[in-house]
Amino acid sequence: MTGVGNPHPSTEYALSWEAVRRHRLERSFLQGRAIRRDPIEIVRGVCGLQAQVQGAAELGLSVRCGADVAQIQRLTWRDHRFVRTWALRNTLYLLAAEDVAVWLAARRAARPHWNRVEGLTARDTERLTAAIARALDGRILSRRELAERVGKIMGSSFGERLLSPWGELLGPAATAGVLCCAEPRGTTATFARLDQWTKLESAPAPEEALRVVLRRYLHAYAPAKHGDFARWFGMEPAAAKAIFGSLGSELEEVLLPGFRGWTLRVESVGARSRPQAPSVRLVPQYDAYVLGFRPREELVEERHRRYIAADPKGRLEGAAGVSLVLVDGRATGMWSRKRRDGTLVLQIALFDNVSTAISTAIEREARRIGRLAGASTTQTVIRKSAET
Repeated sequence: MTGVGNPHPSTEYALSWEAVRRHRLERSFLQGRAIRRDPIEIVRGVCGLQAQVQGAAELGLSVRCGADVAQIQRLTWRDHRFVRTWALRNTLYLLAAEDVAVWLAARRAARPHWNRVEGLTARDTERLTAAIARALDGRILSRRELAERVGKIMGSSFGERLLSPWGELLGPAATAGVLCCAEPRGTTATFARLDQWTKLESAPAPEEALRVVLRRYLHAYAPAKHGDFARWFGMEPAAAKAIFGSLGSELEEVLLPGFRGWTLRVESVGARSRPQAPSVRLVPQYDAYVLGFRPREELVEERHRRYIAADPKGRLEGAAGVSLVLVDGRATGMWSRKRRDGTLVLQIALFDNVSTAISTAIEREARRIGRLAGASTTQTVIRKSAET
């Protein structure tokens, strides 16, 4: 396997980006007509949903499975079928409860010395995780309540660091498997002990867990390079290259115009993907399909980047930071939503003119989002980006 690790012979074959987009749409549960699907299966299949903005994660799951947002919230907060915790890139993610032990073990493999990064000694780390576990035993606590209890055990400096808006010490404690997010009290975040939120399944050793995650990533987002995986997961490129190499002959190199990447040998990308009716979907910010898509030029055309860059979130975070209109897996516009009384107003700004059929499909998808979001009525406003 040239350029990755242990060299193995590989078969190169031509593959179109159209076929790759169809493949990724299918694996992201966005291809074809919207049907009811198992939300747990979906979260596992897309490798979790970024939940820094919890409402975006809920809607991203809802548009895929057909359950409304209220049902997703019940599955998360009442039934504990999902865990909201720090995971990929040390950001908040919504993960299937049955998988959380694997994801956290993989994070520990990617950041084996996180305590040093946070300026903690091994002894401090041990005391901190024990203090957080003790503070949360049988309790749901806000950040301030947790900081006060830990501060009494560890000292005020640790309590102050737990109050950091950047999740300082909370994220590392989550990676250690001590805590997770509980249902917010209004706008106030709360936390629970992970082992009291869900039954933790046994996880493989950290490096093997990382291989499990890599296989899942390639199942959903192949073809990919080790650098793509490093950015997506949040790890050093050299470590990503080594874990790619450790899969050896499981991987197969593929060739696309201007791109070489890797797939799982048993899953030839595009083999089952065939042209269908146009796929039109509205996805929220930080959507799994967008975050997993590399190279971004095949998601957003060069001539359309200026529209995304004009958006405040797009300027800072690129395509991942905005809600996108996808037509056949390619960004065709952006959208936003606001509630006015019981009406959900969707403002849609298209990059180019589209056919009447596509415009009708966009309006239909917007009405569907309104129903899933629990709006009594939905108002859709479509315009060209140049007109905004």
